[in-house]
Amino acid sequence: DKAVRIWDLASGNLLQTLLDHDNWVWSVSFSPNGEVLVSSCWGGKIKIWQDSNLALSIKYYFTECRPQRPG
Repeated sequence: DKAVRIWDLASGNLLQTLLDHDNWVWSVSFSPNGEVLVSSCWGGKIKIWQDSNLALSIKYYFTECRPQRPG
């Protein structure tokens, strides 16, 4: 679907749902220190979530393999 969900693997509890993608989420990756999460969706948008609350900090839109910042 269009959400990124963060789960506690030990308890199975849903910790957080990130809802800003407007298309199906295609991939998700955490930075090695766990403080930044990058997600991408089918429409080519990449979102960077960071800080202790995983707040959306940057949105990138890729067109023809060239990054475009929204205007």
